Amino acid sequence: MTIKNSQWKLEHIWLIVITFTIAILTLYQAYAVPGGAGVIYVANETSNGSDPTGYNDSGGYIYHSNLDVTQQNSNWKAYVGNVTGSFTLDDSNGDTIYNWESLGGGNVGEVYASRNDTVTWADINCSNDTYIEYEDEYFGFDQDRSDSINSTFNDSTHQAFQVGTTTITANTCYAGILFRNDTAQVNSTSAPWQEIILTDEINLVYAGIIEDAEYAYSASSDKNVTADFQLLIPENGTRAVATTYYFYVEI
Repeated sequence: MTIKNSQWKLEHIWLIVITFTIAILTLYQAYAVPGGAGVIYVANETSNGSDPTGYNDSGGYIYHSNLDVTQQNSNWKAYVGNVTGSFTLDDSNGDTIYNWESLGGGNVGEVYASRNDTVTWADINCSNDTYIEYEDEYFGFDQDRSDSINSTFNDSTHQAFQVGTTTITANTCYAGILFRNDTAQVNSTSAPWQEIILTDEINLVYAGIIEDAEYAYSASSDKNVTADFQLLIPENGTRAVATTYYFYVEI
C-alpha cells in the first residue's frame, strides 16, 4: 500500500472519485473538453474611414500620381477581451460539490470560435487545405486575395498546446500572429496573440492562445490596455445577416 500510495501522489495532483465518475485536474491544465462560453459585450467600434482630399490642378498637364487608401475590411471581425472562470466538479444536473472559484494569475488555455455549435472535440486537429478552401468558398473569398483565410493564416509558427486530451504539436498547423501595440510581430512560438486554425472535420475552429493580461492590439493612449485574448474570424460583409459564431474556452 505504501508503494501504491507513493505512485498515486506522484502521478496525480487531485483525484476525486464520486460513484463511478473520476475527475483528474492537473496543477496547470484541466484535461476536459472546452466549454461553451458566454460573451459579455463591453463595446464595439469601427474605423470612420478617411475623407477625400480635393486638388485643383491646372489643365494642360499630365499628373503622375500615386493614390494611397486604408479601407476597413468588412470580411473580417475581431474579439478582444478578458477571460474569467473557475474549475468546478458537478453532476449531470449541474449541482456542485466543490468549486475552485478564482483562477487567479497565470491564466493559461485557449479561446475558440466556430460556426459549429456542437464541435466534436475528440476529432479536433490541425486543419488542412481542404477545410480552409471550403471555408473560403463559404464566405465567397477568392483564395488568391491577400485577405482570404488561406492567405491570412499562411504561417505555421505557433506553440504547442492541449485541446482536451489532444496535443497540438508546435509548428504543425496553419496559424497567424495578431498585432500588438498597433504593430505586426515577428513570428515566434513565444510571441503573444497566436491564432491557430483547427478542424473537427466539419467546420473550422479558430483557436486563440490565452495570454495573462498582455498588451493587446492598440497603441492609443486611451485603449492601450491589457487583455487575455484576441481572436480574428472571417465574415462576409456583403450579406444581410452576419455569421453566427459559437465561443468556447478551455482553461
